Parts: sequence; structure tokens; C-alpha cells
Amino acid sequence: MAGLLATESNWFFDYKVALVQGFGEEFTTGSGSRSARQSFRSDNNHNKQVFGRLVVAMPVNFLDVFELGGSGTYGKWDDNNDHADYGWAVELFAKRGVWEVTAEYMAIRIEQDAAAPVSDPRRQSGWYIQVGYHFFPDAWRGRHALLTDESTFTLTLRVEELDLNDATTGTTFRDDLFQTTLGLNFRPVERTVFKMDFVWVDSEQDGSMDYRVLISWATYF
Repeated sequence: MAGLLATESNWFFDYKVALVQGFGEEFTTGSGSRSARQSFRSDNNHNKQVFGRLVVAMPVNFLDVFELGGSGTYGKWDDNNDHADYGWAVELFAKRGVWEVTAEYMAIRIEQDAAAPVSDPRRQSGWYIQVGYHFFPDAWRGRHALLTDESTFTLTLRVEELDLNDATTGTTFRDDLFQTTLGLNFRPVERTVFKMDFVWVDSEQDGSMDYRVLISWATYF
């Protein structure tokens, strides 16, 4: 279920509610909640997971766009339908001219048996902040099939942190991970993007700094 509400004072409210199969018994310190996701064809219990999200766009004099969002989720994750998981997140998006900022913080709590080992996560969280700068030389527009009126380059800087088990430190590569990404994106049209990212990864597992170069492409039909 989704909807969009607007007021005469240029405030906009966008909301979404979803009911899905929910998580299973695979919350881990290595992959977070990724392995706990179930397909639409199976469910380990008779309980469902509900997700809700509300975004408020409000006028701010010195910004072109300013949005605040919040979301939450609740369900039962174990086979016996005894333990709940509940999560929440807050997000921000701001844009002024060629600059934009996005940020998000999210956390999930996972009920466990009192005798469960410390390796079974009870709380997972993460956050990121990203700054983007859009640019494109006007003289290039129309000079090639990939250089259109919509074409743009975006230079991005993203800082993020991930904690997949608040009771442990660096027991896996992704537990207590800090990452910095410098990226350059090219969009010939709005729905197609080519990306090159330089990533610096600091993991508490071995205390060393690693770096990677990622090249990717995405489009929609």
C-alpha cells in the first residue's frame, strides 16, 4: 500500500506499507540479515513481517529539495514464532543546485534465547552519509549518441559504517566495518548509469586497510 499527500503550503507526505513473508533463522555476524531473507514461496512460521515508511518533503528557503523520512518493521523470525525482530531507520535528502546530500541510519533488534551464544546477534546497525556534485560541459551535449540533453556526471563521496553484532568486535570481515568511497558516475540518460568507484575498507577483523576499484553499469527497461 502506498500513497502521496500534498498540502497548499507545498508540504508533501509519501507513505508505504508492505506485508511480506518476513525473516528466518539466519541472522549472522557475517552477513547481517541478508541470509535471513526468505523467498515469496516459503515461510518458516505463520507470522508475517510488516514494513512502513513515511517521507516528508518540506519547503526550506535556501534549499531546492529537503526531505526527511522514517521507517520501521516488526515480525517474528524463529521457527516457533516466539522471538520478534523490530527495526527502524531515519533518512535525509537535501539538494541545492548541483549539490546533494543523502544520509541514513538504521538499526534492528533481534530477540534471542537467554542461553544463545554471543555470536548470535541481538542488535545490528549501520549508517552512511553521501555528498554528490553534478556537472556536465554544455559544449558536449548533442555531440554523440551518449551525450544527450539529460547527460550528467556525478562526483560522489560516501562514508559508511556497519556493525553486525553489537556484542562482538571484528569477529567477521563485515562486523565493525568502516568504508569510504570516492566515485564518478556518468548518466547518458536518467535511467542508465556507468560507475567507477574507489573504495577504502577498514575492517576490525584484522585491523588493516584494504582498497578496491569497482566498475559497474545499470539500466532499466
